Amino acid sequence: MGLMNFQDWAVERQRLLNRIKELEAENTELKKRLGEDIIPVVQVPTAMQTLSLQEKVNLFRSLFKGREDVFARRWYSKATGKAGYQQISKARQSFLLYVAHT
Repeated sequence: MGLMNFQDWAVERQRLLNRIKELEAENTELKKRLGEDIIPVVQVPTAMQTLSLQEKVNLFRSLFKGREDVFARRWYSKATGKAGYQQISKARQSFLLYVAHT
């Protein structure tokens, strides 16, 4: 299937949503025929919905924790106009500051 424009996408989305409703209704009917009790689906809050902002930040930081002595330093070249970031350690930064001031 090629690229769809927005209108085609919206029509296809609606068709699929309608099909989902049809299938859910059919599923309910079949369960009734089998005599199974229908248990409604209850939305259980996820961890992200129940955590405070600070708890989310702490979780993110714990998942992506790396070396705390290494960080990014921004650089800019006046000659080329390019800019970027490079990794640098606290030890290397201390050395560079020492050399610059001697």
